[in-house]
Amino acid sequence: MITVRTQREQAQIKDEILKYRLDNILKDAMITTGIDTWLIPSKEYCEDPMFKLLTPANFLTARRLSILILHYDGEKMHKCCCNNPDGSLEEIYENVYTDRSKSQFAALNDYLLSINAKRIAIDVSSNYAYFDGLSKGLYDLLIKELDEKVTSRFESSEKLGISYCEKRSDLEIRYYKEIMDVAISIIEEAFSPEIIKPGFTTTTDVEWFMKQRVKELGLDYWFSPDVNLQNGNNDNPMQTTIINKGDLLHCDFGIDYLSLKTDTQRLAYILKDDEDDIPASIKEGYRKNMEFHQLVRDSFKEGLSGNEIFEAAISKGKEKGLKPMLYTHPLGLFGHAPGPTIGLFSNQGPVFPAGTNILHDKTGYALELNTRYHIPEYGREIFFFTEESVIFQDNKLEYLSAPQGIYKI
Repeated sequence: MITVRTQREQAQIKDEILKYRLDNILKDAMITTGIDTWLIPSKEYCEDPMFKLLTPANFLTARRLSILILHYDGEKMHKCCCNNPDGSLEEIYENVYTDRSKSQFAALNDYLLSINAKRIAIDVSSNYAYFDGLSKGLYDLLIKELDEKVTSRFESSEKLGISYCEKRSDLEIRYYKEIMDVAISIIEEAFSPEIIKPGFTTTTDVEWFMKQRVKELGLDYWFSPDVNLQNGNNDNPMQTTIINKGDLLHCDFGIDYLSLKTDTQRLAYILKDDEDDIPASIKEGYRKNMEFHQLVRDSFKEGLSGNEIFEAAISKGKEKGLKPMLYTHPLGLFGHAPGPTIGLFSNQGPVFPAGTNILHDKTGYALELNTRYHIPEYGREIFFFTEESVIFQDNKLEYLSAPQGIYKI
């Protein structure tokens, strides 16, 4: 039976992780980038994506106008807000809006001048949606209400945000394995004879089972579960139809739990009446796919760019006679997260600018790829779509949950 932590436990863990990240990972990111202040204002109902990531679990939305100020003075991280009083937010952020005779923007201006903020990151970006959350209306207000000494120091938070978001703490890595156990257990429930009745159950039925199960556990999925199949009836590699015996079933599934995302694909074969095992050709196709997995893992080297890792892995795969595609992406606080993109499904070549980002230690990825292999029983080549949630640390790519092979149903 799948169990998850209580809402109270989840909130406590989320805040524990957030406090550590702000005091340690953000400090390191500021030292690396030279940015000393991150200014993140948000309006209620129009929250910046980063604002939602940086606030406590019980502070669900901005209150009218909420402003976060994160400042590193060379010795200490200062976590402040310029806000109407709020106990939940002030569990982590010290409120600098104490003189109510001033306006909120006047208090913000005075604080930024008092700390002599030299480089102020704001969430305005042409390249990354995560760091483009400052609304035009709020930006105009900042320019209008703040001193030119402050606004002249504004710059994009891109580099700071990538450095902060991509790094995983030891605490997160420990919980990540627990999170993955929950995700895999839901897949295993869905890919079972209890749920799949050949000749009756559709791929859509399985998708809705997965959605319902996630919600019953009090969790959420960050994209709608995708279930499809391949067989000898047609060459569509992603058929959505009734599931029959002899089909190769595939799912793509990701949950959001403890503020971390998973992204996993699994395969299942529906045994025919005269079969007690998966056909040897399908097993061989999967083995070839896992051979490419290893080549990709071997290509992950700290300091390389996403484009360099892509080229190395694809070249090795083709040299081995494989028919590979590679479209691996960073994974963590977002599903398609900041960091080095390693190929795209729609672009099997260099990716700009995300592919130029550098691989760093203690970062997470969805190792997503496919290989093609001829299946005589189907009379054609089919795609082996696989994806594993992984952590890169100590110059190795480690599975958060070991690949399970192809499930038999």
